[in-house]
Amino acid sequence: MIYEDERKHDFARLRAAIDGTSQQLEAKIAAEAAQLRELQRQAHAMDKRRGGPGSADAHKYALGSVLAMLGLGEVDDTALLGLLSHSDRIPRLIDRLPRHDGVASFAGQVRALLADPDIGPWCHQWGRVLQWRERAPLYRHEVERFIASGRTGPNERWRRRDITAAQLFLIRTLEELLDVTFLDPAETPATRGDAFDWIHAHGGNPTYWQEPPLPTDL
Repeated sequence: MIYEDERKHDFARLRAAIDGTSQQLEAKIAAEAAQLRELQRQAHAMDKRRGGPGSADAHKYALGSVLAMLGLGEVDDTALLGLLSHSDRIPRLIDRLPRHDGVASFAGQVRALLADPDIGPWCHQWGRVLQWRERAPLYRHEVERFIASGRTGPNERWRRRDITAAQLFLIRTLEELLDVTFLDPAETPATRGDAFDWIHAHGGNPTYWQEPPLPTDL
């Protein structure tokens, strides 16, 4: 009887071990399958990126994938820009963090810095400033280039198309900022050409009117 009990006990342990191993294998296979699907998705998307493999856009995607592999795929990109643009301050900022486990790696330190209630907002604001400095001249150049191209003439086909949602949003924003309103809602530009002219006459996209304020220094 004792022998039979021992056999049953050994069998139960063996079955539990097999079940546990099976579950681990299934989990591993599922994870590897998910990783394979992601690699396949990236490979498929690569051909659709502007310029294809080896282009500037593809290189930017590759740099982004490096950050994701390091564990920074979920961080605020604007804040990350602000932090990395002040790389000389990073060691001093890290010294301000509370000492705890989990921040030994570079990615862990970056996540901890961006999660800090003082450092994170400082990084984000600097990121906003740097993004504005990069984008504002490009925006102005594109508008000036478009006007200089002669494609804003009264007979251009695009002018007769319906106003876009983005143009209407800019018009409403400018109305609020400048305290101007159309006396008659029917006077609101209905075509892309009239909307372009109105927006341009009222200063263009207000996002690029003035540089965001610099954050208070840490």
